[in-house]
Amino acid sequence: MGRRSSRYEEGLFVVEGELLLAQAFDAGWNVIEQFQSIDARDQFRDGPPVSFLDGNDFKKISDVMSPQGVAAIVSMEPPSRLTNSIMSWCVVCDSIADPGNLGTIMRSAEAAGASTISLVGTCVDPFSPKVVRASAGAIFHVQMRLADTFEQLLAQKVRLVGLTSHDTVSGKSPKSLYDLTTSGRLGLVVGSESHGISKNAPIDEWITIAHVGRSESLNAAMAATVACMYVAHNREAMR
Repeated sequence: MGRRSSRYEEGLFVVEGELLLAQAFDAGWNVIEQFQSIDARDQFRDGPPVSFLDGNDFKKISDVMSPQGVAAIVSMEPPSRLTNSIMSWCVVCDSIADPGNLGTIMRSAEAAGASTISLVGTCVDPFSPKVVRASAGAIFHVQMRLADTFEQLLAQKVRLVGLTSHDTVSGKSPKSLYDLTTSGRLGLVVGSESHGISKNAPIDEWITIAHVGRSESLNAAMAATVACMYVAHNREAMR
C-alpha cells in the first residue's frame, strides 16, 4: 500500500524544533537543508547544509510563538521501510480538517501499532507544521497513503469499520466498539469533525463508543484514540 498522490511528489515540508528534527533524522527521512538561529546552541546534525540566521530572521520562518532556533527542509518522500511496509490494519481519515485532530490521530495510530494511515476526501495537509507538531513525530514512523479512495482500500480487501455517534445508521443500530472483531485487514474509519463519514462511503460495519456523560459525542481525535487502543489490545491478545 505505497501509492502516493502526484500532489506530493518531489514535495518538501518544514520540520521545526530539536526533538522533531532528531526524529526525522533517526527515522531515515531525507533532510535537505537545516536552519539555525545564531543565538541558539548548536542543534544541527552533520550532513545536510546549515544556514545560520539571526534571531529576528529565524522568527520570520518559524511557525511558533517561541522558536527553539532550529528548523529544516525535509523531503516528503518517505524512507523505503515505510513505503514497502506490509499492510496489517489501518486508520482511515475521511476529510479531517483540523490540524490538531489529524496530528493526534496520527500519534494514536502509530502508538497503537497501525501499519498505515490513509487519507480520503479533503483532509488538511498532513505535512503542514501544525499537523507535524501535533503528531509528536508519529508522521515519521507510520506509512501514509495520501489522497486514497475507499475503492482502493476495498480492492486491498480492507474491512471498513466506521465510527459514528448516531444511534442508527441507514436504519440499523451500530454495534459497540467493544464487540468489534478486530482480526484481519481492518480499516478504522474516522469522519470529519462537522459531517462525519461520507454518506457514500462503503462501510462494512458501523461501531459506536458508548458513554454516560453529557456530551453527545467525543471529538474525532479522542474517538480515534479510544478505538485505536482497543484494536491494539485485542490484536495483541490474539497473537
